[in-house]
Amino acid sequence: MEQYAVQLVMVVFGLMLFVNLVAEVLKQVTWNKIPTNLMVFILSIVVSIVALLIYVQIYHVVIVWYMFVFAVAIGFCVAYAAMFGFDKFKQIATQWQDISKIK
Repeated sequence: MEQYAVQLVMVVFGLMLFVNLVAEVLKQVTWNKIPTNLMVFILSIVVSIVALLIYVQIYHVVIVWYMFVFAVAIGFCVAYAAMFGFDKFKQIATQWQDISKIK
């Protein structure tokens, strides 16, 4: 179970870095006319779904509805980490992992 948590945090971290880079470029292109938090949120959801579609294409996996739900959930995690910092996300993930160990 711990290996999946580590892999999940690595995926969120990688997508967060990508979203932060794209958001910085888009902020310069749009001259800050779009609110940054809204832009990061939309980018996070889109990038997570595109990452799922790329994964499905590479590994020839059949798409199931819950994969999109998971991709959107990952998008929320990426948006949270991108907006509030990875340290805050890591702290919440560690707390969640500690709670799941107790049960």
